Amino acid sequence: MGPANSVLRIALMADAATTLAEATVTSKYYRQYTTQTISSALRLQTPLLQLSQDIQSVGPEVIFDQGSFNTTESVTRNVSGVIRNEISNNLGPNLYMRGGQIASLRNGVDLTPYYRGPVPDDAAIIEQIEFVKGPSLFMNNIGDPAGSFNIVTKQPTGGSRYSATAMLGGYNFYRLAADLDGKLDKPGRLLYRFNTMALSTKSFVPGDYNRRLLVAPVLKYQISDRTAVTAEYSFQTFTYGLYSPIVMTPRGFGTLPHDFTISERSVGPIRAQNQSGFLTLSHQFNPHWQLTVRGAFCKRKVRASTFG
Repeated sequence: MGPANSVLRIALMADAATTLAEATVTSKYYRQYTTQTISSALRLQTPLLQLSQDIQSVGPEVIFDQGSFNTTESVTRNVSGVIRNEISNNLGPNLYMRGGQIASLRNGVDLTPYYRGPVPDDAAIIEQIEFVKGPSLFMNNIGDPAGSFNIVTKQPTGGSRYSATAMLGGYNFYRLAADLDGKLDKPGRLLYRFNTMALSTKSFVPGDYNRRLLVAPVLKYQISDRTAVTAEYSFQTFTYGLYSPIVMTPRGFGTLPHDFTISERSVGPIRAQNQSGFLTLSHQFNPHWQLTVRGAFCKRKVRASTFG
């Protein structure tokens, strides 16, 4: 032991550290399942791996190959920590993360003032979904501390592409969708994107059913190489038998027969409509600065069932 006033110095030296190389997983079908960029709606241009905040993006290839048809089906399974709590016939997103219900945005516009949020967007109009874990106040001055998710809708690409998809499933599930992408003039300054979808399905609950129709046109005018104006509109209509198929009984779980239902044939269907529109002006000053001005409107109408 040295003197009481002696100083012990400890020097740390770098050992032979090993740095793991980056591993890239590719598919023989050349499908791009991962993305390193996010939309301008989040007001960020930094690659995802360089962000201090945890943001995960689900691209269109994943949505298509998994057979998802709206945000509450299987899209959330691609993001860790996101929980779906939907018991009302897909009438609202109802996504939870980090102990709270996360805010729902569309093209960067907060739609949480809706009661229970907007209706789940159909996959026919979804380009990608961005999940922000934690506070998202960098986008606007409101937001839940638990996080938010932003749906980026499909936009004209400048090419000519036409596609149609069909899905069949149990309980008489039928879904048809079409996606048209092209030009309206030879110079390619006036572009369009048109998506439509029709769905009809019954349920495991007798008397319950769901029918949906979607029409979503988009027009984009390229004023110059750096300036563009985009107008988009979406209309969705729903007809369904029950608000919720959930039934509670004091006798305990599994005590009711599997064909038990609270539906009544004398009660008419529940009808709902959802309309939304966006008008966007964007101008690129230089590779580092861009101005985006966006206006939006949303309208939702629900008419309860009546006795017939």
